[in-house]
Amino acid sequence: RGYAYFALCRFWGGMPYIDYVIGSDDEWDIPRLSNNETLNKIAADLDTAAYYFGLAGKMRRDPGPGKTGHLNDPEQWRPNGVASKALKGRALLYAASPLSNVNGTKDWEDAAIACWEAIKLAEQYEYALLPTAEYKKNFVGVKYTNEQIWAWNYGDKAINYTDKIQTQLLNNAMRNNATSPTPECPTQNMVDRYETIWGDPLFTANERVEAVAKGNYKYQNPYANRDPRFYINVLYNTAPVPGFGTAKIYWENVDGKTVYSEMLNQSHTGITQTGYYQAKYWGGQSVKNNISTYYTDPLIRLAELYLNYAEAANEAYGPNGRAPGATMSALEAVNTIRERIGMVPVQARFTSSIESFRERIKNERTVELYGEGHHFFDIRRWKDAPKLMNEPSRRMDIEKVPVSEEYPTGYKYDDSQVLPATRQVRWTSDAMYYFPFPIVEENKMKNFAPNQRW
Repeated sequence: RGYAYFALCRFWGGMPYIDYVIGSDDEWDIPRLSNNETLNKIAADLDTAAYYFGLAGKMRRDPGPGKTGHLNDPEQWRPNGVASKALKGRALLYAASPLSNVNGTKDWEDAAIACWEAIKLAEQYEYALLPTAEYKKNFVGVKYTNEQIWAWNYGDKAINYTDKIQTQLLNNAMRNNATSPTPECPTQNMVDRYETIWGDPLFTANERVEAVAKGNYKYQNPYANRDPRFYINVLYNTAPVPGFGTAKIYWENVDGKTVYSEMLNQSHTGITQTGYYQAKYWGGQSVKNNISTYYTDPLIRLAELYLNYAEAANEAYGPNGRAPGATMSALEAVNTIRERIGMVPVQARFTSSIESFRERIKNERTVELYGEGHHFFDIRRWKDAPKLMNEPSRRMDIEKVPVSEEYPTGYKYDDSQVLPATRQVRWTSDAMYYFPFPIVEENKMKNFAPNQRW
């Protein structure tokens, strides 16, 4: 019930919270609660769920690491007690966020305590962050991992699998199918979220100029020395591709005619419009590497717990503060995630205040949880959506040219190109924080306040 109400609240806002059987003579036209009230009721339900999971011996579904049956329980896909506590922390994080906060710092303190409790419980039951070399197994290649506190395995699928969800994730460029739809492709805005390997932010134009001045970023060699997650999550021009050698996402001028590369085949309707394809949920399959692989949706994994705690602890206690009983600060939690993937700690210039560190936490969350269903809701609960959604979505234009001092890679990169208007997002009203209800549902009740229509 808690999980279902959380899903509803993220999309539609606060709800009537029905936790009893409504009798035939009872009032069923129940008024809505606020977001904060709904999320706190969700947290209470998840606390109760964890208690009963504990009584049932289901704090995790499988035996821990090193034991027979580890990650192989027939009910591995079902929730467990640790997941309940983890989702409680997530619910209270949402309750504390600007879109739903009603108690100021107290809401952040409650969230930080709950998120720390979830981390300690996960450690008690031997969940752990995967090493860098195994990071991608959280999404493809195996059924389940020990970082996934609750996950759903999609099965072992081949490149020609035609399920709608799967075709949205698999790169059309790898399918050699002229009519397949465009998959989910990162924009240049998203690519700019990946820092340099030295921790220099690149999200804004000023940040890129600053990184160039330090010698840590080059506009004409943009994919060198980036956060290792960039190479895991994004398929970029010249990236290694099984069967293809490298990704070819460019155009060139041949005798006055524009010639497009293999992965920009203009006869295919589903080619990338951004200059990138997504790689996080791609298992290396293609028509030139005809394999099948497992796909898994990590509904909640340990990395998120550290980021949830970091956000709440920073707002409640500052970058170097700790929740009561915690042995880790907000900064240490973020650096734990960075260290696992091979990134340097957050630069000291961003850790002196709640405000400056807040932006690094948001960026870290965007990069680490990319493609896992969080960003759409994060920018709304932070109330950042109006600004971010009204900034132009950009693409990378790549022209193949002779190698020169100006173009040392043999490509001319232009990241200033804006996507067509039909591919832009727009924030036109604060009603867009929530989805509207279908008219047929609104008309069923007289006391239920509907959401404003967009």
